[in-house]
Amino acid sequence: MIIGIVGAVCSGKGFLSDELQKKGYTKLTFSDVLREEVKRRGIELCRTSLHDLGNELRKEHGADYLARRLLEKVETGKNYVMEGIRNPAELNALREFKDSVIIGIEAPIEKRLQWMIMRNREKDPLSIEEVKKVDAKNNGVNEPEYGLQIDKCMEMIDFKIMNDKDREHLKRNVDKIISKIKKKKMIIGVTGYIGAGKGEFVRFLKEKYKFVPVTFKEVIVLEANRIHAGLDRVSLQKIGRDLESQGVLAERVVQEITRRESLAHGQNYVVECFRTKNQVREFRDVFGEDFYLVGITAGFDVRWGRIRERDREGDPELLKDFIEADKKDRGIGKYKKNTYQNSEWCVNHADYLLNNDGDDLHFFKKDASEVMDKIIE
Repeated sequence: MIIGIVGAVCSGKGFLSDELQKKGYTKLTFSDVLREEVKRRGIELCRTSLHDLGNELRKEHGADYLARRLLEKVETGKNYVMEGIRNPAELNALREFKDSVIIGIEAPIEKRLQWMIMRNREKDPLSIEEVKKVDAKNNGVNEPEYGLQIDKCMEMIDFKIMNDKDREHLKRNVDKIISKIKKKKMIIGVTGYIGAGKGEFVRFLKEKYKFVPVTFKEVIVLEANRIHAGLDRVSLQKIGRDLESQGVLAERVVQEITRRESLAHGQNYVVECFRTKNQVREFRDVFGEDFYLVGITAGFDVRWGRIRERDREGDPELLKDFIEADKKDRGIGKYKKNTYQNSEWCVNHADYLLNNDGDDLHFFKKDASEVMDKIIE
């Protein structure tokens, strides 16, 4: 595993990485790469020279160059903590590593100044105003795109630690995060109404939290291939209904997760899309407290607008057709007795509900992230 650390000057990155080192992680720092180059070139070692050299190397070799240099030192089977991410490209390079987590650390500017004065490092700021100037530069003010962008990196982290108390408090926070990182397999099921944004939520979990997507449709396609049936929408819907009526559709999805788990242990999975109470009950029976059902809802007009915009094959083209498809999917009205489609029941029995009526930025950056924070805790 690789744990990347990002944070402002003197926010506690070094102490955090030292604590992880005590827990068996091999410590590597982005500054080490620069110090090696400074020594090789025989130039003065100071904050300015490290800053300028870092920008030079990122400009010449790519913004992720320093991260790639550190990744060259990684050995299979070992855990690493990499301190001092300063550019989003560096962070993304670490994310390409299968087991990686990014931790951001923050501290009040007054405490950071106090710690800078205590460590008495040459050319460190000695006033709040000087700290603000350093922060501005590190956050990209008057910096090129390949330069320092700590603020942007902090927007991309997986976990955040607020270092505003004593060291014992910081140690406890480190232990909590390590516990979360080592938490056993997690399964998140996704349900919701047509056009509510279920697929977008799945992609969000895949990209930000590295969940592995598994869909009921994949299992239906596997069955279609097995019996040499067509892969058109009507044929797949019929096979899905047949598997559901036999009570084996959710069971097959569970088997697929088990198969993947045997190949790559420790993955978290997001499963789309739950439509019946039997599917939900099967997952609750098998995975127990490791299973969380998230329901995605949105207003009727919002969903109809999305359906028209996405223009997906098989989607209803007329409003009256959408109304009928919506009732059928939700299992309401004349479709109330349907056993193979009842997203209304699933939404009503979800562990967490998300309303996706607003813009994507607010939904994913705030609402969806808050729900994931609760689940991970």
